[in-house]
Amino acid sequence: MALRPLLSVFLLCILLGSVAPAARAQYHQQSRNYDSNNPYAALPNPHEVRVSYGWLTLPYLAEVSLDFIGEELSGGNYVSDNSRYSGGVFIAYRHHMHERITWEVSGGYERARHDVLLGGSLAGDSKATYYTLMGALDFYYINNPNFQMYSGLSLGGTIRRQKAIVEGTPLSANTTLVAFQADLLGLRFGNRIGAFAEFGVGYEGLVKLGVSGRF
Repeated sequence: MALRPLLSVFLLCILLGSVAPAARAQYHQQSRNYDSNNPYAALPNPHEVRVSYGWLTLPYLAEVSLDFIGEELSGGNYVSDNSRYSGGVFIAYRHHMHERITWEVSGGYERARHDVLLGGSLAGDSKATYYTLMGALDFYYINNPNFQMYSGLSLGGTIRRQKAIVEGTPLSANTTLVAFQADLLGLRFGNRIGAFAEFGVGYEGLVKLGVSGRF
């Protein structure tokens, strides 16, 4: 996925969220801090759907540093080269159960492809696919209608499926792994439609950009 188009969409969502009129916001009177004269004390729309893309994920770092083909599929006779990575794509549902606290369920997909070499010559190709499911809790330092700042911790599992064809022979290996993500800083711009950036470490990446809608 090209970086420039994604950044353009991200910046456009920030602009749209920032210029949206405050009157468009809907605040829940069930909020324990609800005050019709002070909308910034009210809990915004509690349901949120998020779509994001992450760079420098743990699956990517593992594929870069470890030769899974040599260890898992061929007993060390083959090596990988010319690797290509999709980056991490995630979709999540987040529920704002309190002005400061949310819970979230997210699912992710990431793929790595490699050429397989034997003695420096091309012998086949390999594809590793990661399917990740995690639950998360997030704490909001700022939860204003048009700007939110937060940190979060996610924990779950990943299934890594590797398939290869080496010299005409199909090979495969499946591995179940513990998945996690620690977001040290998250920033969201916009009200009901917004863009966000998160910085942390784990299966969703060191840097993650996305868009979300609240309802």
